[in-house]
Amino acid sequence: MSEFPSDAELPLAPEPKRTSGKSRFGSPAAPRNYLARNEKQRVFWRLMPPALVILLAVGWLERVYLQPQPVAEPPQIDTVVKMAMVTRTVEDAV
Repeated sequence: MSEFPSDAELPLAPEPKRTSGKSRFGSPAAPRNYLARNEKQRVFWRLMPPALVILLAVGWLERVYLQPQPVAEPPQIDTVVKMAMVTRTVEDAV
């Protein structure tokens, strides 16, 4: 007799549960062809409206809550120097 059990003595794995082989619409289950036009449209219309709503909401929230604080304008400074009346003499000449 061998020290290892024979195949008949080994426990078997449980059988996987089998479904009826039909999808929820009653037709036989087949893998989806995501390259087909109707599948592309289905995915597009399922994802794009919520994405647009989210983008619009984020844009609105950004405009409302994340605006920079208004900057106060600095006071106007007069940069023109008023010259006093100067009488030019010969001593002023270079």
